[in-house]
Parts: sequence; structure tokens; C-alpha cells
Amino acid sequence: MSGPDWQADDNCLGSGHRDLDLAEDPVPRSPVSVRRVAADASPGDLESLAGLWVAASTSFLTPDVPATVADMAVTLRDALERECVEVYVARLDQQDVGFVVLSRGPLLPLLDDVSVSIEHLFVAQEARRVGVGHALLARATARAEQLGATQISTTVPAPGREAQRFFARLGFGPFVVRRV
Repeated sequence: MSGPDWQADDNCLGSGHRDLDLAEDPVPRSPVSVRRVAADASPGDLESLAGLWVAASTSFLTPDVPATVADMAVTLRDALERECVEVYVARLDQQDVGFVVLSRGPLLPLLDDVSVSIEHLFVAQEARRVGVGHALLARATARAEQLGATQISTTVPAPGREAQRFFARLGFGPFVVRRV
């Protein structure tokens, strides 16, 4: 794994938490590969991530997402410079089909325990229910273990009913409700 290890002093919070254990899934799945996309990634990797981000923005992100994939790639490169942020992209059948954005820091501001927060999880509609989301979560879990995180939390948009059900099936429960 390239890139700096995360430090535990950042304050990145999520809206649900769970000590995650992804047991073997009895349903056969297509092979999904997951790779990290960092600030020094190739322009093709950043554009692919930007395309997925723009697709995700139509389903649950804020409407002020930059208009073009090229603009979004620049914005994402800047975000990936932050030490507490990591992004992983899932590939299925030679195509990038999803991503997970992780941040790390304590679950609550007055605690020192390392926690990994799943800030965004997105899987393209055509790639859902074939193991992409599970592969991204398995990567998030592995990264949390590498960092010695004691908990994994997730942020799920209020209108994201499908995402809320997905995380609930994995045992995540409500922890805090943020109002903006």
C-alpha cells in the first residue's frame, strides 16, 4: 500500500458505526478488483473516479458538483492531497464501477481511538448486487485493520434508502443524526 499512514489526531466523524466482520458470502460473485486512487494517480484513473463521482452526484451528493468530469478530476486531486482521506475504486469486467471514500480519526472529538469512516460508497446501478459494494467494504475493513482502528463508521445520506438498507443488513446501526 503506497501513501502515508493515517494519524489518529484528525477529527473525521460518521453517522453509524460497527465493528465490521464481513463473513464469506454464500452467493457466487463476479471477480471484483479494488485499487487505491491517490493524488499522484494517472490522469485516466482520476478521470474515471471523477466520472463515477459525477454519476453518484445525481443520486445522493450535493448539486454543486463541478459541471464536467475534467473539473471534477481537478477537485478530487486536491481532496486526495489530504492525509486523512483515501479513495478506492472497484473494477468489474474491465470497467470502473464504484468507489469508497475513507477518512480516519477518532469517532468522537474527545476520544483517541482510531476510527475509519466510510464517507461515501457508490456503486453504479448496472453493477449492483454482484459483490462490488462488499468488495469495497472488505477493502475498507482491511485498511481499518492495518491502521489499528477499533471501529468503522459510515455516513449515509438521509434520502439514500438503498444505502441505508445495505449498511443495516451488514449490522450498522444509527449512532448520530447530523442536520445541515
